[in-house]
Formats: sequence, structure tokens, C-alpha cells
Amino acid sequence: AGIGIKYHTGFYGLMTSIDGAFLFGDRVKEDVLQNLRTSEGFIYGNDKTAANIQLRMRGWLLGLSLGKDWRISELSNIRFATGLGYLSHKIRIQDDPQTTVPQLNAGYKKGYDRLEGGMLLYHNLDWVYQSSDEKINFSLGMEALVGKSTGLRSYQFDLREDFTQRQTTAWIAIKAAWILPFFQKDKSKTWY
Repeated sequence: AGIGIKYHTGFYGLMTSIDGAFLFGDRVKEDVLQNLRTSEGFIYGNDKTAANIQLRMRGWLLGLSLGKDWRISELSNIRFATGLGYLSHKIRIQDDPQTTVPQLNAGYKKGYDRLEGGMLLYHNLDWVYQSSDEKINFSLGMEALVGKSTGLRSYQFDLREDFTQRQTTAWIAIKAAWILPFFQKDKSKTWY
């Protein structure tokens, strides 16, 4: 889920943009809690019952981009933009509300969360539709992102070492957006 503010410069279809997004997902490839699990795969709490601990992905990004529109019809255009930004993401450890696991109390979760951050480069290619009455405006497209992130925690319990190595983060996403245009008195300039 994200938001962006785009400004059309009126100069050869160029636009500038500030983009932000919150990232969330329920698929985590790495089980950072493996060292807390029994051979059957359970994590037991204080009351000696198995806790239902879930791992989720959480993050955010913020960037600045420069783009260009190419008109393909009266009501639609193709937009390409490229930008630079900052990406931060981590593994969110979702507690079991019924069972307390002391190794995962608030302060200890940071020792498992794999918090990373770093600079990124991203590209967007969108098809944009804007109705003549300016009431129905949307875009459909793809986004590709690649960045170098660094571990931001000094120590991770399951690794038993510092977590400061650099790694490459990359993804391709399909996106849809609802556009809310804001016009100045001069209709030649459009804000999104």
C-alpha cells in the first residue's frame, strides 16, 4: 500500500514524484525462530503449551522519481518513471495472544527480526487512463526494484553473530492505482 504525489512540469511531458509505501506480507522464507523450536516444530511458552507464533514481512520505502508520459489516445497514456530511494524491511514476529514465550518478549524480538535498510533504484511502467470528465482516473502497471541493503542489528540470536552484511534486494510487482487529480486555475498544470 502506498501513496505518491506527482507534479507534471509541462516540459515535454516530464514529471517529478515523491513516492512512499508500506510493505507487508505473510510469506517469510527464512525461519529465524528455528533454534527455539522442538524437533516436532513447536515453540513452547511459560504455561508449557505450544504457542502459535507467526512470521510476517513488514517494511517501508520512500523515494524521489523522474518520469515521462507518452500520450497514446485522447484519454490514456503510457508513463515511465525511474527513481532513487531508501528501503527498510524486517521480519515481524506475531505473538500468540494466549501463550507467552519469554524468549520473544518485546526487547528480545529485535534479536531475531533481521532489520535491514539501504538505498534502492526503482522503475515503473504504467498505463494511465483519465476520463474526459476527470472523475474516473486510474493506472495499471509494473514496478521493478533493486537495492543494496545492510543489516542494521548489531547481533542476531539465532545466527549468534553480528547482522551487518550487505545483500541485494530485488522484486517485480504488479500494481494498480486510483488517481485523484488536483488542478490549478491554469488547467495546463495537473497535480496527482
